[in-house]
Amino acid sequence: MYGDQYFFELPIYIESEDSYLNKVDELIEEKARKAWKETSDPRKDLEWYRERKNKQRDRYLHEFGGAWRYNQIFGFLCIYPLGCQIRGATWYTTKKLVRRNIWRRDIDYCSQAFDLTIDPSQTSDEIFSLLIKRIRKLEKERPYIRRHIDTRPLELVGPFLDCVALWTFQHDLKS
Repeated sequence: MYGDQYFFELPIYIESEDSYLNKVDELIEEKARKAWKETSDPRKDLEWYRERKNKQRDRYLHEFGGAWRYNQIFGFLCIYPLGCQIRGATWYTTKKLVRRNIWRRDIDYCSQAFDLTIDPSQTSDEIFSLLIKRIRKLEKERPYIRRHIDTRPLELVGPFLDCVALWTFQHDLKS
């Protein structure tokens, strides 16, 4: 569905990166503290504790669910033009229960997430601003409430993006 017309694919994560990394740090702290208590060697001081924590970080990260950016993706929000609208389509995992450490995800089309009508008199900055606001509003709606839509890829190119030209180009393709 509209596969060749998507302009942006924004990842939807199970939770925000900060939240995820805080939980990983708590797990690492807990495991390192437990290992420190289990050893009765008085020569092991705070430096040993920190060193052990750093050495085990990758293992604990893998155990918790892997690196956030690529392993915690729940789905995608695909943005595409249609006539005088910008639309967002949602692609989600087909798993009924989403856990932090699932390794195999089958992602399939879910639904249309939003449509944003564009006025021909709007500037590129106005269109881009409306798009970002709509995506932020989307995060407060079901089923996105406890999810995180990563708008960073879109915000990085936003200042250089000519939204008006993109939509004009899209109209030219159809005529």
